[in-house]
Amino acid sequence: MPRKGFYCEVSCEPVSDQESLACAHKMGKQTPKGGGEPRHCQYLYPHIHARAHPYDRCKAGISTTMITGECTRKAWYEGRVDYYEFPSKSEAALMGTGYHELLDHHTEPEAIKEVRLLKRWQFGREERRITGQMDYYRPDLGVLADYKVKKAVFTERTLPKPYVAQLNIYRWMLETGCVVLETGEVLQGSVTELYLGPKEHQKSDLLPVPIWTLEQTAAFVNIVYGRLASDDLPPRGMDPVTSLFCRGWCPFVTRCAAAGGELMTPPYNITELLTSATFEF
Repeated sequence: MPRKGFYCEVSCEPVSDQESLACAHKMGKQTPKGGGEPRHCQYLYPHIHARAHPYDRCKAGISTTMITGECTRKAWYEGRVDYYEFPSKSEAALMGTGYHELLDHHTEPEAIKEVRLLKRWQFGREERRITGQMDYYRPDLGVLADYKVKKAVFTERTLPKPYVAQLNIYRWMLETGCVVLETGEVLQGSVTELYLGPKEHQKSDLLPVPIWTLEQTAAFVNIVYGRLASDDLPPRGMDPVTSLFCRGWCPFVTRCAAAGGELMTPPYNITELLTSATFEF
């Protein structure tokens, strides 16, 4: 479901994108939530405008990011609940988007880059579909890569399992056939090499990623997809009261805490699932 707007960084009140942009444009002042002198927030107009860039979340449906996320409950809420978020909680996403757009501008003509793929397949009597924003694919070389902007660059030995899963899902989509969501163009091709390109302030790496079989990938996708498509609220992945991830990045933390429930066990938690006996990659 779409983000409906922002929580004001000063008053903490929900406001629409248009209201937030108007405030930033005139350097408006708001009264802090706890009282005190009215003041402007830490953001100028460009910061708010970049974050308010429209994106149709409903059109994307269940995505590879949701499938491979650390918390299935967060992804479950994303597919069902309209929400607001503080601009400060989108800083990492904004930096990542800017880095992707910069590389997109300089990518060689042979590459297919920054397109959202749509994959449909049959699971029993049910037709399933996922989408995913692919960063970089060279069909002529069979090379598929994904860019990540992180505080610290990881190594080949410490590749985060969710990122490995994400790249393998893109490979599965391409190898078995998919379409470009925006144009409907059919896209199918061989992928023989997977790479992750983590980037921090002073360093970049290009790390090879292990390739799963197509059968392993399809099994993994179907397990997590089933949880996201269910009407039942999944268990939570982390404690919303103590987890820095919940308090720092999740727009559903208050709702999640109120809903209660136990912590996740496989196949709800991506890391636990990928290290379980069934999915030893």
